[in-house]
Amino acid sequence: MMLKKFGGMLGAFGHRAAATSGPVGGPPHTVGRRKTDQKSWRAWITPAVKFYGVWGTFEHVDEAAATIATLRAQAWEYSVLTPCTRHELETAMGNPQSKIPFITLFFGATGIFVGYAFPSWTALDWVLPVSAKPIVGIPAFTIFGFEMMVLLGGLGTALSIFGLGLLDLLRKPLPRSERFKNYNRFSVDRFGIAVRCPQEQAEKIEKLMRSHSAEEVVREY
Repeated sequence: MMLKKFGGMLGAFGHRAAATSGPVGGPPHTVGRRKTDQKSWRAWITPAVKFYGVWGTFEHVDEAAATIATLRAQAWEYSVLTPCTRHELETAMGNPQSKIPFITLFFGATGIFVGYAFPSWTALDWVLPVSAKPIVGIPAFTIFGFEMMVLLGGLGTALSIFGLGLLDLLRKPLPRSERFKNYNRFSVDRFGIAVRCPQEQAEKIEKLMRSHSAEEVVREY
């Protein structure tokens, strides 16, 4: 009797497993669940704003800098891709000021304040007098203040870089074509410029890039 009951339980478990796991070697079924293959996780973190414009690649930094200077003089909206920091490109872009140093300063100063304020409040709330030593010992709290400065400054800087980068990508989208995604030389030895412009102005931007010896010029609309 016990064996029959145990066999019935195994049979019910086997039917349930077959209904939810699918055939051996095949993809699992999703009985009673929402399908997860509609969009990959990359689609959820990729900005939905689409790029419309022209992008080009340059071998030499002086050619890219000359193109940037012309685009900036004509008030075009552009993005620059470079494998490393080059002062020629920063000068052509008008030496834009980054907000990151000020954000790091703010979080670092906050860490110093917390590092001194929290131990001082704790010492005053639970007073433990030791001989003639002061209750609030500023030199003793310096180590804690330094560590909090490093902690909050580092975390605040990292989160700010991620947040500002994502915000800038939403405001100024980059090309999303397979050709652009598979072009990995922007991180090796090539400079790139992506210009957002209406389709009727694409030919003008393309001629400008080619006049400065662009290797490739691609339109995306």
